[in-house]
Amino acid sequence: MSDEQLEKTQHDAPSASPATASALGTLKDAQRLLQAARHFADALERYEAIEQVCTQFDCEALVEYLLPFLNDPDPLVRVETIDSLEGIPQPQIDVHLLGLAIADDDWLVRGWAVMALGSADYPWLESFLWKVYRRDSSHYVKIQALGALLAQGVDEAYPLLEKYLFSSHYLFVINAAHALADSVDVLERETLEALEGVLRERLAHWRGVASVVEALESCLEAVQRRKEECASQNSSTSPNGGSGASSSTPA
Repeated sequence: MSDEQLEKTQHDAPSASPATASALGTLKDAQRLLQAARHFADALERYEAIEQVCTQFDCEALVEYLLPFLNDPDPLVRVETIDSLEGIPQPQIDVHLLGLAIADDDWLVRGWAVMALGSADYPWLESFLWKVYRRDSSHYVKIQALGALLAQGVDEAYPLLEKYLFSSHYLFVINAAHALADSVDVLERETLEALEGVLRERLAHWRGVASVVEALESCLEAVQRRKEECASQNSSTSPNGGSGASSSTPA
């Protein structure tokens, strides 16, 4: 990262760093801040500029000002930018994400890029995600690829992702639990039942490790909510109109 400081030659450029800047009044202010932030020497200030702008404004209106940060030398700035752009349906964003997913030298950035692609809709995306899963050396990236596949409704990804819940590496367990929690809506009730049992067993195994327990409990809660939704939907569409005929037992 360069130590060169920004020479503020434009009279309308923000004079304060993102950490001390007051609330931005207009979209134009946000555009100016992002333009200036590209030249901030401190990566934290660049990160905070993106965070501040996207907290106050719709990032979809700032895509052209955010895209350059995907090439930022600091990986956390790139991750924050990916997070800000995720879910915006613009092909130019997806093109950048594809490049980061396969070519970024930082595993965290690759994983975030893959995760962000999970909401895209392209006929070739499933093949691309399988390729990432098979070729990337990082298990974090593999987990995100499987999570993205599962979110796309690819059933074959589920057992591979579930296996990570049995890893001896706590971070793999945490990441897998998060990925599964994000995809409970696409799981069949039988799979939800099986996953609930696995999560309870894993909670017993990891008791005392707070970070893992938190992730597993969060996933378990997501599974239980989804089961309740499924039971409610089945009840409302039953011939009896849901008048107590359901034999489902709340988790």
